[in-house]
Amino acid sequence: MQVYSPKLINDRESVKMGVQKIKDDYDAIIENAQEKYGNESYDPEYYILNDLVSKYNGGSEYEGNVTELMDSIEKSFFSETSDKLTDGLKGFVKPIEE
Repeated sequence: MQVYSPKLINDRESVKMGVQKIKDDYDAIIENAQEKYGNESYDPEYYILNDLVSKYNGGSEYEGNVTELMDSIEKSFFSETSDKLTDGLKGFVKPIEE
């Protein structure tokens, strides 16, 4: 995980900055998710995840690689459960009642 820095930083600092960037972007996406996805009839977790990944590193190939990695992790570690890596996103976005 690498981030831009105007000064020389080591790997540990780069990872810390990258994690903070992802956390901040996630918080902003969740804050705006109701407005952006609230009227959709489908589960928005996929779109929230793609928004987050694209904020870190744009490009459909990178997004595809992250999704593929998540699928592999779920198959390896969550195969005997109904849990998913995106379960943490549930409940943040509720459909707007008409």
